[in-house]
Amino acid sequence: MNIKKIMAFLLSLTICAAVPFSSHKGYMNLDVQASGYSADTFGMTSSNISANSSYNYGSVIKSYLYEDSEGTLTRVEYFPDDCITVEQYTSTNKLISSKSIDIELTRFGGFFCGSDYNYLVFGNPNTDEKADVECLRVVKYTKDWERVSQCSLYDINTYMPFTHGSLRMTEADGKLYIHTCHTMYKSSDGYNHQANMTFAINEADMTATEKRYEVSNISTGYSSHSFNQFIDTDGQYIYRVDHGDAYPRGIAVTRSPLDSLSNVDFTVPLEFGGSIGNNSTNAGIGGLALAGDNCIIGYISVNQEGASDTNLEDSANNLYIMTVKKDMSDYSIKKITDYTEGGAYYPNTPQVVKCGENKILVMWEEFNNETYEYQRTYMMTVDSEGNTITPPKETRARLSDCQPFLSSDGLVKWYVTNNSSPCMYFVNPDSLPDIEDPVSIGDVNGDGQITAEDALAILQSVTQDSSFNASQIKSADIDGDGQVTTMDALMVLQYIVGLRDKL
Repeated sequence: MNIKKIMAFLLSLTICAAVPFSSHKGYMNLDVQASGYSADTFGMTSSNISANSSYNYGSVIKSYLYEDSEGTLTRVEYFPDDCITVEQYTSTNKLISSKSIDIELTRFGGFFCGSDYNYLVFGNPNTDEKADVECLRVVKYTKDWERVSQCSLYDINTYMPFTHGSLRMTEADGKLYIHTCHTMYKSSDGYNHQANMTFAINEADMTATEKRYEVSNISTGYSSHSFNQFIDTDGQYIYRVDHGDAYPRGIAVTRSPLDSLSNVDFTVPLEFGGSIGNNSTNAGIGGLALAGDNCIIGYISVNQEGASDTNLEDSANNLYIMTVKKDMSDYSIKKITDYTEGGAYYPNTPQVVKCGENKILVMWEEFNNETYEYQRTYMMTVDSEGNTITPPKETRARLSDCQPFLSSDGLVKWYVTNNSSPCMYFVNPDSLPDIEDPVSIGDVNGDGQITAEDALAILQSVTQDSSFNASQIKSADIDGDGQVTTMDALMVLQYIVGLRDKL
């Protein structure tokens, strides 16, 4: 029996014609049997892989993951022009519920999981520069995602919120602190300049207790342009980090008391080369963590010493760990990698995760300088002074804009999508593991979809003895019996036409 007859026979067993699986939105089942990740989540399909890249410019974070008191994981993700999806997963990463949250204004800013409530921030353009336009809305939800109340912000010198930067939040002493950016009302030179802005919201009645949006200088926490914003608290002070290209031009770190955002201690440990206002700084901040007596900042950059507008790209990017004393009195910078000019690879901006007062996990992806293709991921741990605890270890775990967090079981968790359902990663920071590539059961050709082409590939491997690599064998062995047979192809076809819920 030739391949066409076999295919026709299998199709007849499925009762109806095969329909391609949608890789845009919907549900996709993956199955992986390996330590370090679980891709059998069956969640909404998206693509956030490597979206943590923030070279020169940051961006609004769309993917979030948090844990409740019972160990349940909740995914919160913004789907542009559609909704915010909230999915709950068991501690073993199985989807148990899903709901949609309305996008209330035209722009999404960010999400924060508070101790008692959840918060979403939305924004509106104000291109006519009117005082009665609601530029920002902070919405408060219960932990069950029932809407409670909102704080609306008007007349905050905003032309466009969240432009060329990010938004992050923290909370302390009953207040929600929001650090983000905007383009401002047109200045005397005719331009709508970009800068950071910060707000403090009373969580009880959702009123704004402080608004910092006016043009100022670093002594009040102002940074312009500010192309990435980070914020954290130790319960006594608010710490902010900005990626500035003008005033100041460098990595700006500030500290202010909880009740006065403009009462600032500051330092600029790294100044960027080039002229004031040149958007190209050839650097990217990846993360901020507070540990011990320090602020720990992970970033990538060229050698900024002696850099100018004409030679900003004359050296390779490398990964650095910056530690800044919480009182802003001192700092140190440690070079972690040793990439060279003209070399084969370069690092992406890192993810930084606090795992204790003296342990920080740093992770970054490496890419090919010629093809820009992903090569590998590195993980390492440092102490609160930036000294190496565990040297960089190579893995195949992927990163995304989902900020990893330390869960109650001592594992660092995050998720990645690649035109797929979430692949949940979990890492023990005390024993960094090797993590292989996740395997999508049924997606034999690795195109992110499960279609009749995958069933055909399985049949060809059976009837024509075509060779599969180890990953393809795992993808093609649908029934898990250790063999690739026509039954596996049949199961793929049944899944495609809806006769099977999952593979």
